[in-house]
Amino acid sequence: MKKDGKLPVAGSRFSSAFFNITIYLINWGNYWSKRGVKNGILDLQF
Repeated sequence: MKKDGKLPVAGSRFSSAFFNITIYLINWGNYWSKRGVKNGILDLQF
């Protein structure tokens, strides 16, 4: 993978995107725990 310059860049972009999604899910989980699961589901519906 190191021989081709494009692959590490794509890998770093994927890693950063995966990291951002993970942080988003953690924050979303914290929001749900504060709001309550039922309120969270209601928020998803509307």
